[in-house]
Amino acid sequence: MTSRNNLLKSSIVLSLFVLAALAGCSGQSGPPAGLSKTGAPPGVEARIFVGNTNGKVSVIEQGSDGNPIAETIDLFSSVGDMASSTRNHIFVNMGSTNQTAALDPVGATAVFKKFIAVGQRPVHIYRESPDGTRIWVLNDADPSTGIDTVTSACNTAQAGSVSVIQNHDEGGDETGNAGEVLKTICIGKGHHKAAFSYPTSAAPTVPLRAFVSSIKEGTISVIDNDPASPTYLTVIGTIDLCDSAGEAAQGKPACDSNPATSNNAGPHGMFFSPVSGKLYNNNESYGTENVIDPATLAIEATVNIGPASATHITPDARFIVVRGTDTQSDPARITGNLAVINVADNSVTITNLPDVSPGDLAFTSDGAKLYVASAASGNTAQKASQKSNVVQVFDTTALPTLTLIKEIGIGSTTAGRVIGLQEHDGTAEHLFATNRTDGTVSVIDAKTDTAINTVQVGGTPTSLLVFSMEGDLSH
Repeated sequence: MTSRNNLLKSSIVLSLFVLAALAGCSGQSGPPAGLSKTGAPPGVEARIFVGNTNGKVSVIEQGSDGNPIAETIDLFSSVGDMASSTRNHIFVNMGSTNQTAALDPVGATAVFKKFIAVGQRPVHIYRESPDGTRIWVLNDADPSTGIDTVTSACNTAQAGSVSVIQNHDEGGDETGNAGEVLKTICIGKGHHKAAFSYPTSAAPTVPLRAFVSSIKEGTISVIDNDPASPTYLTVIGTIDLCDSAGEAAQGKPACDSNPATSNNAGPHGMFFSPVSGKLYNNNESYGTENVIDPATLAIEATVNIGPASATHITPDARFIVVRGTDTQSDPARITGNLAVINVADNSVTITNLPDVSPGDLAFTSDGAKLYVASAASGNTAQKASQKSNVVQVFDTTALPTLTLIKEIGIGSTTAGRVIGLQEHDGTAEHLFATNRTDGTVSVIDAKTDTAINTVQVGGTPTSLLVFSMEGDLSH
């Protein structure tokens, strides 16, 4: 590990010497409000971290000088999902090495801090709400079995896992502790998604809990997330998502009374609404959304939404938006859809997206606009007819109605893509979108909704995180 760290530091120093020679010198500004320590060059409003399959993280600096690649951090194996903590560290999943890398984004340059050993094959990663200092790493484990074979307890239990990292010190402290794993918890098997419940002014009795779905089993593991509880970070329940009608539609047997019996619900996205105090889980295979009480763990309602691949929530938490793509109705074309669920009454409004497969969503923080990035999905004929190189912009001021106001041309992708917004003083300024096929990131002016730049990142970009130098405004 020491030789790897030294090599990493040497590569960063070398890139900084090259950048210094090209950029010249400039004065130093004071730290902006919201960050206790920052040494970023003047005019840098945000750093955009782009993860590539070649093991490198490209760091783009957004500011007065455009969008230069400020540095490239080599993590030596394929880079996965990212999340930031409220203590201004960024955590990056490294699926092939069973690690999460911690980066410090707020100094004169963004730097690598340490590797943290987690469970087997970490894929998705979340910042816990509302605490913000803990990071949850969802380990998809063995691709065929879903069993975490590197965590002894989970291998013995034939289970999957989630690792919880506690971030301690603030970013900008060279000697600070970026964090360590509090616990790796054994849960259900397969690909995972997560959400967190907590008491709010509208729902003050909601408990502190974490919910992690497991796609192989069709269940949600319920974890006590109250640090004051004697069962903190322990699985305290399992929600069985089996639905006999959904099973019958797939030619499968009806559900039985045993929650340990795997089903085909295909849970693939959750959000907690602080307005309704409920949890919303989409079942990709059933085409449904469950409304779950986080206290009783009861499924209170199930609504039909059609194709459903991921769940999102509006900034005011009054609406759930589920994206999906219909690849079955027409063998030559696909139709994307956005299902908008009103949390007040669980009513559903669906907006169809002809020839567009929605790959990622981003709301402006004022709730006025929604950006929908196209992906590529379906068979060869469907891919040939779909628009996989656009970002669609929707007016969201009259939800549940979505009104398409613009379509922006960007780079190409043969799979999914990730987008992230950069905001300044509460106003959306730029949208960044990965283009896998081109090895680039498109930069869009969010005020005019016009593509203004393309940044070559030198790899195949699969993840992206926008870190605002104003403080905790990462997307």
